[in-house]
Amino acid sequence: MRISENIVLQKVSGVDLPWVNFRLLDKRILYLNFKPLEDEFDLKMAKTHAKVVADLLGNDGAYFVLNFQGTHINFSNDAREFFASDKNHTKNRKSQAIVIDSLAHKLVANFYLRFNKPKGPTKVFEDLEAAFQWTLSLNL
Repeated sequence: MRISENIVLQKVSGVDLPWVNFRLLDKRILYLNFKPLEDEFDLKMAKTHAKVVADLLGNDGAYFVLNFQGTHINFSNDAREFFASDKNHTKNRKSQAIVIDSLAHKLVANFYLRFNKPKGPTKVFEDLEAAFQWTLSLNL
């Protein structure tokens, strides 16, 4: 998978759900490319999402890159809290790079960071390549 001229990673496996494409890449990077979603992203969806992550990763964690560019997704409070604190999900997440492209995304991401306080290194980016560079710097 070509991220940029300088970053090329191989796809190991993947799963597609109606709201996101999961791509497990080499170097234990899990790339999540979100799709536009008209309904609220609720707790049931969050649990399905976490199960796919667990199935993809097994007992080995990964460095997450979450791409929200070009989407509109409204996470319920329960879903945000689940992603931030569920022990089964957070044990798989070594870091999170959250990629956004709008003021609405920035507000939600900042709220998530301040109030849900996700475990592990988490940083917000407006550039996908920068997100991958940061993730790779943690993974060396």
